[in-house]
Amino acid sequence: SSWAGTGQEQVELMTGQPAGEEDMEEVRAAADDLARGVGAGVLAVTAHMTAGGLSVTVDASMPSSAPLEETHHASTTITAGLQARDAVVHAVVHIVPRDSEVLGIKGTSDTGSPGGSSES
Repeated sequence: SSWAGTGQEQVELMTGQPAGEEDMEEVRAAADDLARGVGAGVLAVTAHMTAGGLSVTVDASMPSSAPLEETHHASTTITAGLQARDAVVHAVVHIVPRDSEVLGIKGTSDTGSPGGSSES
């Protein structure tokens, strides 16, 4: 193996590769279950395989009327639940209000579906 090839392999291990389909399905299902348990809705899940395991990011939504303590609890509960999985070494959860259009952020409608209404 060449030095260049070895170097490229090391960079890929450090920066991560997209997670495989099976890993993504498992992480998405876990995130959905954990979010449902704390009254949140999952908008998006991304995961990358790093040298140590999966690094996961979850974007979730909660009602804008939810108190800060409740949204913080939801975020930490989802994070801890994901990191308790053997394959996951790092998880980050972002919570946005369902009616975040008011704040100028692309969020969700009150139904929890991404982007608000289905009309263009």
